[in-house]
Amino acid sequence: MEMVNRLAIILTPRRRFVEWINTVSGVPKQLHYDDRSSERAVYLVVGPDEADLQEIIEQNWSDLFAAELAKWSEDEGEWPVNRTAHIFRDWFEIDVVDWVNDLDDHEPFTVAELSRTRCAACDALLDDDQIVVIARADEGIERWDRTRLDRWEAERDGRTDAEDATDEAGAVPRLVLRCCSEACAERMETAIRHANEGGEDE
Repeated sequence: MEMVNRLAIILTPRRRFVEWINTVSGVPKQLHYDDRSSERAVYLVVGPDEADLQEIIEQNWSDLFAAELAKWSEDEGEWPVNRTAHIFRDWFEIDVVDWVNDLDDHEPFTVAELSRTRCAACDALLDDDQIVVIARADEGIERWDRTRLDRWEAERDGRTDAEDATDEAGAVPRLVLRCCSEACAERMETAIRHANEGGEDE
């Protein structure tokens, strides 16, 4: 177990947010107020040793509000127009926990870290011989080796000097799937083709 250098902000929807959710187009079913606890969210932020709730809200309410709204609609036209810290407090119950521990500190902490260490198909641990399946934006499929993927990620993240840059940053994958074996890579390629064909049928 390892203590995490973060504060946990816990948001629980209030009635106003539940009412807004039920006005959003495309929401599959109405959310009942009594079920609001199922939509709680936890956000981790760096903060002072002694957490001051008001200060934390003032520093983070805008990003938190946008993140919660985007979970239900990416169309900002459906979002409330006058978003303020006061309205944010009116829409959410806010709790801050300043003692956060990671009970599984030997496991990847983020989903991105997990995807770099586990096979996308079978969840086996990856090694340097991993096969990288790339789904391109034009619905094409490629295979990259670990070296090419590392180079692309470095250029994407700006970790490459200008004189060392290639054209990898321009090749923007829609999806990156790391696989432990040929069989798993083929399985992921089949799944991508199936998803692409489904999109064309719609």
